[in-house]
Amino acid sequence: MSIDTSSFFRTIFDRSRGAGMLILDEEGIILRVNGAFTQMFGYAEKELAGKSFKILFTAADRVKQLPENELAKTKTQGYSMDDNYLVHQSGKHTWVSGETQCVTDKDGKLYLVKTVQDIHNQKLLEKFLVEANSMVAALFECIRTRAMFVIDRNQTINRINSAAYKVFGITDLDLEGSRISSINHPLWQHDPFKQKINHIFQPTEAGTQVQEWKIRAGNTDYRIDARLIDGYSEAEKRLLLIFTDPHLSN
Repeated sequence: MSIDTSSFFRTIFDRSRGAGMLILDEEGIILRVNGAFTQMFGYAEKELAGKSFKILFTAADRVKQLPENELAKTKTQGYSMDDNYLVHQSGKHTWVSGETQCVTDKDGKLYLVKTVQDIHNQKLLEKFLVEANSMVAALFECIRTRAMFVIDRNQTINRINSAAYKVFGITDLDLEGSRISSINHPLWQHDPFKQKINHIFQPTEAGTQVQEWKIRAGNTDYRIDARLIDGYSEAEKRLLLIFTDPHLSN
């Protein structure tokens, strides 16, 4: 059965709300943009029609010839995908994820259809998380009188500070990714301590995001602040353990 898909494309082009779409000729001249694109980037269609899509790229990306490379790649492969900045009508740079496809009309004339989605907030979040992770790492190393561990629900060490090596006499300098039971020290072999860790990870433990534990292991009393750090799911939760150094507190 033959289906005329042109009406489907017109419907998607006209009704799309989350995907900005441009129709270009084979030289990259903008012929049409849809309403979603004008909403996302502030241009009226008449501002763009007849102009090269290069004007949507940042000056730095034009110097790198990203528009020309995208055109060449699309015409060679039939499609291309990329993440880069596009320039809003206000001059603001917006991160987008784009896909460009080659299409031909019934007469065999070549056009390019470029679809873009705004991922700016996602990129900002990624940047924040990278910076936050660096800040946490720096803070971990600044705290020299408290041993600190971040562990997951499997009791695997995700992060450890240098003070922890000193407090527990650890000589293995590559503990991240190891189980806490691999630490040759009475506390980490202490079953009641390990049971407390298992218990705080249980979903039924309402109101136990922060706990203070006092545990005697060997001949030493330890005071431990245990703080459960929420994740997107139960499996992504982490536990921050902060130990008062019994030698420094005496």
